[in-house]
Amino acid sequence: MTIVRVLSNQGSGRAFLETFSDQFGITVDPQAWSEAMRSPRRLALHQELCRLLRGPVSAGAGAWDVFADEPSLAGFDIWAGDGTYFEHACHDPAIDGTKYATPQFFVLNLRSHQLAHLTVGDQSQGRKKEHDMRALKRLTPQVLRQGAPAGRKVIMVWDRAGIDIAQWVKWKQAHGLYFVSRAKDNMNLTKQGNYSIADIPVNEGVEDDAVVYISSQAVRCVTYRCPLTNKVFRFLTVLPQSVPPGVVAALYLARWDVEKCFDECKNKLEEGKSWATSPIAKTMQAESICLAHNLLLLLERKMAVEDGIHNPLEDKRRHKRLDQAITAVTKTRRKQNDGQREQRTAKLEPKHRQRCAPIPELLLRIKARATVRTIRFIRWVRTNLSVNKPWEALLEQLRRRYVTGRT
Repeated sequence: MTIVRVLSNQGSGRAFLETFSDQFGITVDPQAWSEAMRSPRRLALHQELCRLLRGPVSAGAGAWDVFADEPSLAGFDIWAGDGTYFEHACHDPAIDGTKYATPQFFVLNLRSHQLAHLTVGDQSQGRKKEHDMRALKRLTPQVLRQGAPAGRKVIMVWDRAGIDIAQWVKWKQAHGLYFVSRAKDNMNLTKQGNYSIADIPVNEGVEDDAVVYISSQAVRCVTYRCPLTNKVFRFLTVLPQSVPPGVVAALYLARWDVEKCFDECKNKLEEGKSWATSPIAKTMQAESICLAHNLLLLLERKMAVEDGIHNPLEDKRRHKRLDQAITAVTKTRRKQNDGQREQRTAKLEPKHRQRCAPIPELLLRIKARATVRTIRFIRWVRTNLSVNKPWEALLEQLRRRYVTGRT
C-alpha cells in the first residue's frame, strides 16, 4: 500500500485511503493505517525489501552503467548522496512557533541507479535542521557502504556539505570508503606537489592534479575545465592516483543524477510532503519512495530488454540537448582559432582563455544517458495498477504513447 501511495499522487493520507478503497475494493481504517505507519516491524520489512532489490537492480544495469568500461573503477561501487527536504506533516510539532521541513538523506548508485535511503534528519532537542556531515557521522560504516562485501571498495560522491577531510581519511583507512566532493570557494588549500597527468582521452579538460593539505591532511585536488561548459571546477578526493583525474571529475559531474531523482520524486511522483509525524513513519515514507523508484526502474528495463519498449521522443530530446551543447562548444573553438580574432584572444590569456580540447567519451556517455523515468511512463503505471487488461494490450498502449507522444 505504501508503494501504491507513492504512485497515487494523493495529497493526504485520508484521500489516498478513499481512492485506494475505490480502486482496489479494500477498505482500510485510517486509525489502523496510522498505527501501521508507526510500526518498527513494518519498517524493518520495507528496509529488507530495499536490500533484497540490490541484486536485481544491479544485475539489470548492463548497458546503463556508464562507468562499466572505465578500468580504474573496476573494483569500486559508486554512490552519489545528498539531502533533500520534505514539507512538514500536518501534525508535526512546532519549533519556536514554526513548523520546519523534514530533512531526508538518500544515496543513488551511479552504476545501477538504485535509490537507497540513509536516514531522516535529526530534529530532536529543538534542532531545526541537521548538517549533512553530522548525519553521515552518526551512521555506521556498513550503512554508508550500502551492503558492499568485505574487500570491495566504495566511492561516495557528495556535494560541498559533505566535506570533512579528517573523517574521510578515517573512513578510507578503516572501511575502504572513498569520498569525492567539490572544493569550497573559501578553502585554504596548501599545495605541496603535483601528480603527472597522463595523456589519455579521459583526462581532456584536466588542468591540474595536485596534492594539497587541509587541516594537516593530504588529499588530491583536481582542477578541471569542463569541455562542454568551459566552467572550472576544483574537486577534492582521497581516491588513489590510479584513478585518473578526468575520472574524478566525471564522478562528480555524474552526481547530478541524485538531484534528478529528487526532482522525479517531488514533481513527477508528487511526494514533497511528509506523510506523518513519527521518525519511523517518515523513514517508512522514504523507504517506500526508494521501493517505488527501484521497481519502476526494473520494470522499464525489463520492458526495454524483453519487449523492445523504448521512448524515441525522449531519446531524441535528450540527444538534441547534447548536440546543442556540443555545437556551442564547437562554435566557440572556431572563434578561438580564427586568425582575425588572434589579437583579441591573446589578451585573454592565460587565465580566461578557453581550452580547445575534444570532449571525452565518458563525459558524453554521462550526458547522453536517461537518468529518470518520464512522466508519461509514470502515468501509464499509475493508471493501470488496478486495470484488468492483458499485458500485451498494456504494452501496446505504452508503445503507442511513446511513438505519438499522445495519451
